[in-house]
Amino acid sequence: MSALLVVAATTCFNLILSNWSGYYVLSLVYLLVVVVLGLFVGRGPNLLAAALSALLGNFLFVPPLYTFVIANARDALMFVALLVVALAMGQLTTRLRAQQGAEREREERATALYLLTRELAEAKDLAQLLGTVVRQLGTTFHAEVALLYVTKPFSTGELLARLRVAQRHAQPTPDTAVFRFGHLEVDLIARLVTVKGKEVKLTATEYSLLRLFVQHAGKVLTHRLILREVWGANYVEQTHYLRVYLAHLREKLEANPALPELFITEPGVGYGLVEKE
Repeated sequence: MSALLVVAATTCFNLILSNWSGYYVLSLVYLLVVVVLGLFVGRGPNLLAAALSALLGNFLFVPPLYTFVIANARDALMFVALLVVALAMGQLTTRLRAQQGAEREREERATALYLLTRELAEAKDLAQLLGTVVRQLGTTFHAEVALLYVTKPFSTGELLARLRVAQRHAQPTPDTAVFRFGHLEVDLIARLVTVKGKEVKLTATEYSLLRLFVQHAGKVLTHRLILREVWGANYVEQTHYLRVYLAHLREKLEANPALPELFITEPGVGYGLVEKE
């Protein structure tokens, strides 16, 4: 839709400019718009914009007017040039976005490894060390992980009973397992996040943060609580981590990240997720 609006605006501009300039100048305007548009939209919308620009330019500005006739080789060359530029810009933009995503993934993995190493080194006892390991396992595998302590000697029946209790406590109930609001759906059992029916890939930390918000939908969580639950007790002051990862979630899940509707900000307090529908 945005590409169509840009082409329409460019055509209106060219209609005014045509009083002073010839078709080839107007074609260069279309070409410039296709180049700039390729930086912001995908390959498909940019190709559509290029094709429409070529057809509108031919129909409105190339004699004989109001026909789709390509009278000479230069007109054909301009038509092909618009499509080639659109294809090249779309490919370049796709590759740049993929590289940016891969770079962000590497940075997140390096940050997670650093945080884990630091927290393990600062563990004061076995319980704290095991708690760090459990939380990291849950974050890495998007799973609920718990420690089960059984003193020896113990019977097989007692062990199985405790395992069943732990499993019931870790498993979300059907009423709370699926969060829906607008275009967003989060299935905690399937560990599936979709926007407008399409699956969205989240990093381990992003998913852990989103899961915490879903489990407390409709409530504002303090910065310290979020940081403790997702990163650990040693990082309750590292609010910049939270700002960075929340920006990632908004970019992936919000219809308009600049005007968020899903994730609520309570200045000086914390963040929350809107209550599900």
